[in-house]
Amino acid sequence: MQTKLLFLILSLLLTNVSVAAADTYEQSILQWQTERLEQLQQEDSWLSVTGLFWLEEGVNGFGSAVDNKVVLPKAKSPEYLGSYVVKNNIIMANFPPDSHVQHNGTNIVKLPVYSDASEDSTTLTFGSLQWNVIERNNQFGVRVKDLSLPATKSLTGLKYFKIDPAWIVEATLVPYPEGKILQVPTVMDWYLQASSLGQLRFEYGGKEYQLDTIDSGDEYFIIFGDQTNGKQTYGAGRFLYIPKPTTGNKVKIDFNQAYNPPCVFTPFATCPLPPAQNNLALMVEAGEMDFHH
Repeated sequence: MQTKLLFLILSLLLTNVSVAAADTYEQSILQWQTERLEQLQQEDSWLSVTGLFWLEEGVNGFGSAVDNKVVLPKAKSPEYLGSYVVKNNIIMANFPPDSHVQHNGTNIVKLPVYSDASEDSTTLTFGSLQWNVIERNNQFGVRVKDLSLPATKSLTGLKYFKIDPAWIVEATLVPYPEGKILQVPTVMDWYLQASSLGQLRFEYGGKEYQLDTIDSGDEYFIIFGDQTNGKQTYGAGRFLYIPKPTTGNKVKIDFNQAYNPPCVFTPFATCPLPPAQNNLALMVEAGEMDFHH
């Protein structure tokens, strides 16, 4: 009788521990979801992007007139505001003294401009407009945001699959001894080159799957597709970050933290797409679902 009683107490204790661990895990994912929503609600998030304009060698005009290279919203800019001059991969901003275009809160007239490939990337503002230069595929582009757009204020939530610890899978990193350069497709019809340290291999439902990683400091960055794409999830795949192991070659892939790329929120992003080998013949019913706003 005592043995049965002790066994019952032990079973209850273990059950309570399991429930507490599950609750703690769910809270951590809910916190991650909250932080992601807060990022998108910031006034300069992807939801505030209004345009992307590719620069050419020479003078590139800014303003609301349609013959400018960078066309700003009519109600937010004069027809001709100023220009960027591109020469031998150097960009110089030129704006009239009374234009009130600002850099770090100070009006500018002439200023060297650095792209997002530099640690000193230059962001300029005019009224509610904000822009910076991006560098992609040896091209410069100007991405314009309007910080007064209501989209970020009206965003109240994102849609997710039910949080399920079963979508935490253990994977083995199979390293590329000499490293590997992945050819990563993009929505812009050109490829990015990305450094990969290895491939993650895991089992799910009795089948083996592989994902090529992209080196990202202390983490692996993964761009993956699956059979929910175009149905419950965004048609061009999702992103996922995984901490690198401190020892050994085992890692945990938590698909509950899969999330949408910026292209879900704006047509003016230059998102990478899943490499062909990262399209899983599997329905990953975990993480962030498609976005309609």
